Amino acid sequence: MSASGDRVRARVLKVCEMRLDGYTYQDISDELGITKQRIEQLLRNNITSDKKEKVTAQKIIFPNVKEWVVRKRHTATSLSELFGVCRPTMSSYLKGKTDIPLTIALEMSAAIGLPIEETFKREGVEENEV
Repeated sequence: MSASGDRVRARVLKVCEMRLDGYTYQDISDELGITKQRIEQLLRNNITSDKKEKVTAQKIIFPNVKEWVVRKRHTATSLSELFGVCRPTMSSYLKGKTDIPLTIALEMSAAIGLPIEETFKREGVEENEV
């Protein structure tokens, strides 16, 4: 991610944290030096993108991975950052469109806490069919 993208992401996180801590738009505006309209925009865009990413969990074809993603409230972005791949690539892995490299599969299995066979077991698919 670019330096400007990192700054925007940090600002969005700061705004979200302040709102959760009970700060008003005016308080945030005064502290960060941005307009109340910009605060509203940052919050709205963050919530909208978060909803879009959470919906992608429905498309995960591996039940154990899906359960872990939902339980830990991961998003496509957080997973891609966690495992060091771009978001579209991670989405492609989880939807079964692209084979998952062994190194990433092992990392995911370790994070989930299941053997690799269980982590990527698909419902209704026998082992000899895979």
